[in-house]
Amino acid sequence: MNTLARVFRRTPSLQSRVAFATGIAAAIVVGIVGTIVWIGITNDRKERLDRRLDEAAGFAIPFLPRGLDEIPRPPHDENVVITARRNGQVSSNSNVVLPELPVGYADTDVNGIRYRVRTVQIHMPDPMLVAVGATYDATIVDTNNLHRRVIALCAFAIGAAAVAGWALAAFAVRPLKRLAQQTRDIDPEGDAPHIDVRGATEAVEIADAVKGLVDRVWEEKGRTKAALA
Repeated sequence: MNTLARVFRRTPSLQSRVAFATGIAAAIVVGIVGTIVWIGITNDRKERLDRRLDEAAGFAIPFLPRGLDEIPRPPHDENVVITARRNGQVSSNSNVVLPELPVGYADTDVNGIRYRVRTVQIHMPDPMLVAVGATYDATIVDTNNLHRRVIALCAFAIGAAAVAGWALAAFAVRPLKRLAQQTRDIDPEGDAPHIDVRGATEAVEIADAVKGLVDRVWEEKGRTKAALA
C-alpha cells in the first residue's frame, strides 16, 4: 500500500516539466511563424500562377485581332488554355472552352477540373473577350511539397527545443539530485554530515537550509550526549 501511495504521490520530474514547457512554448512560436509561412507560400504560388497567365496573355493577345481561326499557344507554356469571344463567336486553342467570366482573375471549374482564369477585354478593332486559364494541378503539387517541408521543419524545431530544454534542465536539477544523495547518506550514528551543493541559486538555498537543520540536530545531539555522560 505504501509503495502504491508513493507511486501516485509522485509527479513528473522537474526535468520533464521543463522539457514539456519548452516544447509547448516552442510549439506556440513555431506554430505562429509556420502559419504565416504557410499562408505566404500559398499566396506566392497563386501569384506565380497569375504571372504565368499574364505572360501567356501578353503573348497571345497581339495575334487575336487577325482572327480567331487559330489561337497560338505560348511557346514556353503550352498547357495554357486560351478562349476568345467576339460577336457571339467562340474559339479556343484547346478542346477545353473556358466559361465567360468578369474581367480580371477568377477561379472556375471546367469538367470537374479547377482552373485559374484571367479574363481580358480587347476593344480594337472589335470588342473581344479573352480568357486565359491554367489548371491548379502543378500549383497544388508544388504548394503541397512546400507545405510538407514547413511541417517537417516545424516538427524538427519543436523537437529540438524540447530536447534542448531536457538537456538544460538536466544541468539545473543536478545540484538537487546531489543534495538528495547527500541527505540520504546521512548516518544518524556517525559524525556531523558535510553538505555542500553548488549550482543553481535555488538549489544552494535549499542546501543551506538543510545544512542549517542538520547542524542544529547534531548540536542538540551533542548536548544530549553530554547531559547523559
